[in-house]
Amino acid sequence: MTITATSPVRYSPRPQATQRPMGPRTRFPYHAALEAARHDVSIVYGPRTLGPTAIRQDKQALTGLLHRWVRVRAVWDEEALSSPHVESYLSWQAGSGIQIRTAERTEVTFALLDSRTSVVVQPTANTNGLDGAVTVSECSETTGMLHYLFHDLWENASPRRTCAHAPDDRQALDVLLLLARGYTDEQIAASLGVSKRTVSRAVTRMMQELNAQSRFEAGALAARRGWLKSIDTAARPKPGRP
Repeated sequence: MTITATSPVRYSPRPQATQRPMGPRTRFPYHAALEAARHDVSIVYGPRTLGPTAIRQDKQALTGLLHRWVRVRAVWDEEALSSPHVESYLSWQAGSGIQIRTAERTEVTFALLDSRTSVVVQPTANTNGLDGAVTVSECSETTGMLHYLFHDLWENASPRRTCAHAPDDRQALDVLLLLARGYTDEQIAASLGVSKRTVSRAVTRMMQELNAQSRFEAGALAARRGWLKSIDTAARPKPGRP
């Protein structure tokens, strides 16, 4: 009798959720998980009011996503909007191009990354609603369930009317308009009849205001916020060529 040894059959397990424990860190695990997004992020903020630390870290994480042109949508629980600093943060979100809606009850804080990965926060007893253990899952059933939950919340939530206002400085808006078209400082100065130094100061100021990394990005972000819609572009002379 001949005995033939065979290798054991290996089964590929279903995607399992992984839990990232809390520990010494410089930021919340939730924000570290958001870095995996490439195209779009859908966020639901639960009823816990965010403290200053949570807001600061959340703003930093979302700024990184926006700089990579990741689309961000957010549903906020109305119960979480009880403090002035949260209201101010919502104004920043809206002004940065994030689509915002509010709902009466959201129950849980979670995010969907590219409709493939779910990130669920299990908050601790403190008031920072984003501080806690994070469960990251690529399970299609879990992600699909949260996708439908977000879609239902989004469809029944109220659009947020808060938005950042354009600066009153008309010259700065003219500079931003030409930046959005890709013109240089010399071309902008020739078009507006001002010195190159004046243009440089305006550009620096607007880049700081918009938290932009480049001149072109400043113009693009201004257009994204709707700041340039009020400018009668037809009446603007074409910049002179250097």
